[in-house]
Amino acid sequence: MTFPLWFNETIQKRLEAISLPMKQDDLIHSENIRFDEVFRSFMAGLDEEMKAQFLLLEELWVGLEGLEKESIYVQGMKDGAQLLLSLLHTDAT
Repeated sequence: MTFPLWFNETIQKRLEAISLPMKQDDLIHSENIRFDEVFRSFMAGLDEEMKAQFLLLEELWVGLEGLEKESIYVQGMKDGAQLLLSLLHTDAT
C-alpha cells in the first residue's frame, strides 16, 4: 500500500515532535551524562589513529541505529493506518 506524500510528511513531523521531549527526559538525560563521562575516559586512553577509527565507527553505528529506529516507527504508523482503514472499511460494509 502506497501512502500519499502528506501522510509521510505528517509521520516525519510527529517523529520530530516526540524526539524532543524524549531527549529532555530526566532518566535519558542522566544516562547521557554518564555515557559522556565514560566516553571521555575511554577516548583519553586512545592514540590519535585509534580515536579517528573509533569516531568513524561510532558515527556509522549511530547513523544506522537512527535509520533503523525511524524505519520501525514509520512502519508502525503505516501498519496502524492500514489497520484503521481496514476496520473502517469492515464497519462500512
